[in-house]
Amino acid sequence: MKKFALFFLSCFCLLQSCEKYDDSELRDNISDLQDRVSKLEAVCKELNTNVSALQTIVQALNSRDYVVNVSSIYREGTVVGYSITLFYGGTFTIYNGEDGVDGYVPNIGVAKDVDGVYYWTLDGKWLLDVNGDKIKASGTDGKDGVDGTDGKDGVDGTDGKDGVDGTDGKDGSDGNDGITPRLKIENNYWYISYNNGVDWEILGKATGNDGINGDNLFDSVTQDDTYVYFNLSDGTVITLPKQDKKNIQFEDLYAKMLCCNQWDEDGDGELSYAEAAKVTEVHLNNDDKIIAFTELKYFTNLSSLYMAACASLWKVELPEHLTKLDGGTFRACSKLKRISVPNNVTVIGGACFYDCGSLEVVTLGENIKEIGNQAFSTYYNRNILEIYLKAKTPPAIFASINAGQHAFYAPGADCPKIKIYVPRESYDLYTSYENIVNGETNVTNWAYYTNTQYGKSKYVEIIAYDY
Repeated sequence: MKKFALFFLSCFCLLQSCEKYDDSELRDNISDLQDRVSKLEAVCKELNTNVSALQTIVQALNSRDYVVNVSSIYREGTVVGYSITLFYGGTFTIYNGEDGVDGYVPNIGVAKDVDGVYYWTLDGKWLLDVNGDKIKASGTDGKDGVDGTDGKDGVDGTDGKDGVDGTDGKDGSDGNDGITPRLKIENNYWYISYNNGVDWEILGKATGNDGINGDNLFDSVTQDDTYVYFNLSDGTVITLPKQDKKNIQFEDLYAKMLCCNQWDEDGDGELSYAEAAKVTEVHLNNDDKIIAFTELKYFTNLSSLYMAACASLWKVELPEHLTKLDGGTFRACSKLKRISVPNNVTVIGGACFYDCGSLEVVTLGENIKEIGNQAFSTYYNRNILEIYLKAKTPPAIFASINAGQHAFYAPGADCPKIKIYVPRESYDLYTSYENIVNGETNVTNWAYYTNTQYGKSKYVEIIAYDY
């Protein structure tokens, strides 16, 4: 009995001591570790963002891109990064790594070698691939050079989309060298990948008090009236120009290449506003690579334009001084969606927009006097086309009586009618207008499209509109 009582007393004391055990230090350690891991994960995320941003900056430098906007990113009232918008390259984000973390953080950077090419660095040393070769920060000599086999595509080649840069078609072979390193943290260690996460190489321990205070690649972004300066934590400064006031900034780099090949007089790889103003003829027909040509508006002495069968062209802006669109100017530009014809244009030539089945909106200026035969016809289905016609006097419409030979023909009763918005005060003229120009009997009057059952049921709807 005495032994049992002693055993019971011992158990009671043991339980009492367990109840009084202070585990706050252990909990603090766990909480501290979790906090470190959370900070490291945030640093890793921002570091990957910065690595991608740095590659974009190098690409912009190589392609002569321009900065159009710099905005600060705030966190709790403090600037922690920047949003940068390039003219060609879009918008990207960088973080300045204001505090860092205790422990090793990889210092990714770029540096220009003696060959003039930017390569990735890691902790101040060249970043090398499995073959011991330096890794390019961008495909500077021809990631897009694949399309340059014919020797005609030669301007930039840095964005890897359209092959604009492969001047002689030879640089495309090494364009794959533009690699973006990726970082991750796993089991408290940093890892790096050079092949988009397929393979990972260990770098070092991510947590612990024996490391350095980690920097986050960028120290700051500064600017003046002319340049933006990207200040890296290793002391490197990369400079990009702001918007160029001398040279035209092309939306489509392929269009830029075409223009520079023909009209770049000083050979600087840019087309200035002055050089464009000297051009009188632009003939770029049968080119299925050109996507946008909004800069055509700067060709202020243009008298002849022909861009037929540019099958990928979806956007263009015409110069204000233009007085005529010749027959077939945009024929078979099947992706063209909308266009505004300047007020000075008086004639829309025959088949000018023939087979432009994607057209959605066309604006015709106040002085249109003639719309040629088959100007808006198509033998293929088309989108709902709205024509905003500002002329108060209805223009003459040249057409044949035969089906398919008039300005607004489209196949099948299911094809949507063209909606033509005319000045309200001229509505009666448009719906009853009869006219013969120069005695020609093939001039179709507006009543043909609006007052007959044939016209009403198939092709055109005239709508009064307040301009």
